[in-house]
Amino acid sequence: MALTKVIGSGIGTVTNTFTDTNVPVGSVVQVVATTTTDAVVTSASAFNSFAEISSGYRCAITPKSANNFLLLDCQFCMNQHAGTTTFIQHIKFYDVTNSADVFVGESAGSRNRVTMVTRNSDADVNDPDSVHMRAYISAASTNARTYTPYFHCEQTGGEFDFGRSNSDGSDFQWTTPYLFTITEIKG
Repeated sequence: MALTKVIGSGIGTVTNTFTDTNVPVGSVVQVVATTTTDAVVTSASAFNSFAEISSGYRCAITPKSANNFLLLDCQFCMNQHAGTTTFIQHIKFYDVTNSADVFVGESAGSRNRVTMVTRNSDADVNDPDSVHMRAYISAASTNARTYTPYFHCEQTGGEFDFGRSNSDGSDFQWTTPYLFTITEIKG
């Protein structure tokens, strides 16, 4: 739906349709989102190296202007099956279309370049780890592209649940939705 600006004395007098070219810098141009309540259960060793969590977690956008900016915002809950063992987990935004990491740290020796890192602190296989990561990047072009979170864990052979606890029950077991939004902002 186009945004319109009403000018004049009569209600409904439309004299201007907002487009990306005439909205102020910092205005929201468009928002796209991917949501799902589907749980993802991974196989052992799925994240021994960086890998996509699920193709169902992808979010696509076609920017309106190369001069604009994109705010990527992704949140989900997960747990690992190892119970009381803790592991470092790397997570980053990945541009599937252009096969490129997005909004990661600078090169520093052989360190992993990631958007965020966390160490789980679980007491059992039902304890959640909450992930909320954001990125602010230049649109750089008006080409369509698709982003997704990539995940890596230091545990060899690790198994993970995304969007639900490992065991089923009504005590403190859980399910959660996944949300990934991309907001294009006028540059």
